[in-house]
Amino acid sequence: MYTGDIFFENLAKSCKVVQELAAEKGKIPAIAETGIRITGAGKDSLMVSGNPTTGHDWYNKVVNTAAENQIPYFLLWANFDKANFFVPYKTSETTGHEMINEFISFYNNEKSVFGNGTNFYTAGGALEKADSVTLSGYSSGISGYMITPKNYAVIKEPCDLKGYVKNASEDQVKFIVKASENAQEIQLPAKKEGNIYTSTVTSEVLGQLGKTSTGVIILSAAGQELGRASFVNFGKDADILEKGVFENFEYYYGNDALLQSKYGAHNSAANCSSSLSLNRQEKAEGDYSGAFHYVLSYKGSEVWTGGLGRAFDKDKTDLSEYNAVSMWVKPDGNGQKMVIQMNDNYEAYLTEFVKGTKAQYVTIPFTSFKKKGNAEES
Repeated sequence: MYTGDIFFENLAKSCKVVQELAAEKGKIPAIAETGIRITGAGKDSLMVSGNPTTGHDWYNKVVNTAAENQIPYFLLWANFDKANFFVPYKTSETTGHEMINEFISFYNNEKSVFGNGTNFYTAGGALEKADSVTLSGYSSGISGYMITPKNYAVIKEPCDLKGYVKNASEDQVKFIVKASENAQEIQLPAKKEGNIYTSTVTSEVLGQLGKTSTGVIILSAAGQELGRASFVNFGKDADILEKGVFENFEYYYGNDALLQSKYGAHNSAANCSSSLSLNRQEKAEGDYSGAFHYVLSYKGSEVWTGGLGRAFDKDKTDLSEYNAVSMWVKPDGNGQKMVIQMNDNYEAYLTEFVKGTKAQYVTIPFTSFKKKGNAEES
């Protein structure tokens, strides 16, 4: 999630819209689920270390933005384990995750009230009265969610699958595993303990699935899908690009949604937009290339689009042994001003090159990148 000023400007605009709609409908506005997701680094949550958001005071900025726009509540997503989490945690009695101090500052913000600051836990509070609450008016329908595994999990040994399901019987709940979205289903019965259902991926099942990075696991109850994990690696480690390669578009397995989750949303002037998709037709090698689509429309003083950046993988942040970046590029011949940006601070231009239509292997020396704001076209 972007930590710069534009993110909080957009958050403030969104909060204003939600608050006004809530006032019109007589509802309480809320930011119902939020958090930091480092998607470009192959993470769908915070990273254990090296988060680009560290030092940006993200939590205080969110609560201050919410308060300024009369949003009384916002919820951070859960901590599933030490590698998949959205709230900084303690690592010992005296130390914590690299963003723990920012979270503590947010906790101490005069605008924030946590559960222990309400009467929920106090004598006579809501928790004490919970046993007197009836289920009258609540749905008796089947509901639930997948607990484990998550997307992109690596399963090479027998393991348990877990899900939470309400209002179902043991014979109604099962896990469905597949080597890919369109592959044959393997149905696994589940054992019930309270509302927790467990099934096991055995060695035999792993043998049937083979080696794949496109595996799917579905939690199902009475024919209703309650949750799924996608792009599960069965029988193998997750695919990793070789050293010195930042992108080859192969490891999205033809899935545009997975590609777009790594590159995020465009950052554009008014009436302009851009997106990225996989392309089977135009490629230098392998099965896929990346196709950049854009719309430029003049309104106001600026016409630009882009910002579909991808963070370097953790093992590729040290560029000291390299002196250039190379890529195959097939321009569209429209001659738009094209800027290549690294680390949000340095830019190089390919404006003259993209006036043609011939695909070429382009090498840009690091010395050609100029400090953002001081760049002259080269």
